[in-house]
Amino acid sequence: MIPLATPVSSAIQALTQLTGGDDYQILFTARPDASDMIRQTAAKGGFEVSEIGEVTTNPGLQLFWDGNPISLPDSLGFSHEWS
Repeated sequence: MIPLATPVSSAIQALTQLTGGDDYQILFTARPDASDMIRQTAAKGGFEVSEIGEVTTNPGLQLFWDGNPISLPDSLGFSHEWS
C-alpha cells in the first residue's frame, strides 16, 4: 500500500496525490528476502518504510484499487527525460 498525504476514497483521488504535488519519499528496490533487515534497520533509525509494489518483467505501471487492477498510462507524473 502506498502511503498518501491524506486519506482518499476513490482511485481518482489516489491518482491525483500520486502524480502531483510536492510530497516526497525515497523510493528504492530490494530483494524480497531483505524485507526484515530493512524494516529492522529503519526502525533503529526511527524511519517508517512501506512496501508498495514489485518489479516484474511486464512493462508499464499498474495500480490496484480494492484488489482490482487499474492500467495507467506511462505519461502520468513527472518524467526525468530531456526533450
